[in-house]
Amino acid sequence: MSNTTIIHTISGPLELFICSDLHLEMPLSKVPTLPPGEGKIIGLLGDIGKPCQQSQSYERFIKSCIEDYKFERVLIIIGNHEFYGGEYYSRKQKIKEIVQSFPDNKVLVLDQNSLLILEEQTNRKIRILGCTLWSNIPSRHERDISRAISDYMYITIQKGEEETAQKLTVQDTNQFHRDDVEWLVEELEKCKENGEEVVILTHHAPLISGTSHPRHNSSIYCSAFSTNLQFIMDKFSDEIKVWGFGHTHYSNSIQVGKTLLVSNQQGYRVELDNEKGFNSNLILKI
Repeated sequence: MSNTTIIHTISGPLELFICSDLHLEMPLSKVPTLPPGEGKIIGLLGDIGKPCQQSQSYERFIKSCIEDYKFERVLIIIGNHEFYGGEYYSRKQKIKEIVQSFPDNKVLVLDQNSLLILEEQTNRKIRILGCTLWSNIPSRHERDISRAISDYMYITIQKGEEETAQKLTVQDTNQFHRDDVEWLVEELEKCKENGEEVVILTHHAPLISGTSHPRHNSSIYCSAFSTNLQFIMDKFSDEIKVWGFGHTHYSNSIQVGKTLLVSNQQGYRVELDNEKGFNSNLILKI
């Protein structure tokens, strides 16, 4: 987490392209075609690829966003799959090292931090807040989810220097969720005081209804992918313009009060759930 505010100046409305769940680490993955990036920001909302993979597909895709598509800035949200096969804190550090290899803050990890957008002509201020937003799993579903969801099989965490890394637990991710929600609310209070509009970017979904395929509505596993945070959208309805998310492999956009909830997810090649599909031209003008 960083307290340093980086400012990005624009001459007109903010143009933002978001995408997630590309899963470039998979053998049958497809590198998507992106829109021209001149004057635009791209948000990669997690599960892009594996940062430590020998093929370096993760690093090459980020580089392509800048050099081939010419995006002004790349914002990275860390998804759960970026941690697979590694230790939580060391993998997070690896991602930040990759990002720091790009000059001029062209690439930023939004891990409980933000980017401030200043529109020159109107003095309008838009703050982009970002974090993973691990979901909150109720205790009644903890046993089933911890046995079925791969996060708790393929991610380890070392909680002290003298301790050996242990498998991630539901208690760990629930604490991550509480930390992210607490941070978001604190930052939104500041945005309200400062007259800043807000875009939130997360990997996990901030609402259960409408963010996954309807066939999953009654599943006990929904809480592994999303959490009902409508109280945040209600409390800060004048501030939050857009909330982008991923993780559910279901591209959708829904209006919740004054907030547009939107995702643009590629998913696995073998999936049929993502019926609305990945949109290579989904430019959000804010």
